[in-house]
Amino acid sequence: MRKSQSIDLLFGHLPPGEDVPAELNAIIRLSGRSTAVSYEPDERSNLLRIRCIPGSGPRFRQNYGFVPGTLAQDGDPLDFVVFAPFPLERLSVVACRPIGMLSVVRHATTRERQME
Repeated sequence: MRKSQSIDLLFGHLPPGEDVPAELNAIIRLSGRSTAVSYEPDERSNLLRIRCIPGSGPRFRQNYGFVPGTLAQDGDPLDFVVFAPFPLERLSVVACRPIGMLSVVRHATTRERQME
């Protein structure tokens, strides 16, 4: 199968946006009102890797994605919540205007503290 016929998603060619920071591209990981199957980009294969498949997890009310070409302190691309009146298709790219930022601090788990 030729590469152009494969289903791989090459995130490397997508810029964070055309007018950063006024407008950012978001790749939808979770469609609004969907179950919580979460995807993340895999740099080695240029594919999406399934991060988790919960048994009967919560449903997300909004579309959730990430900004290509970015890297947060946790090593993952920046996360993005896309407000829309309807669910957006998973793996679609949508240009978005940021309206705010939520800074999240991750605390070490008890097990991680014990391993230090």
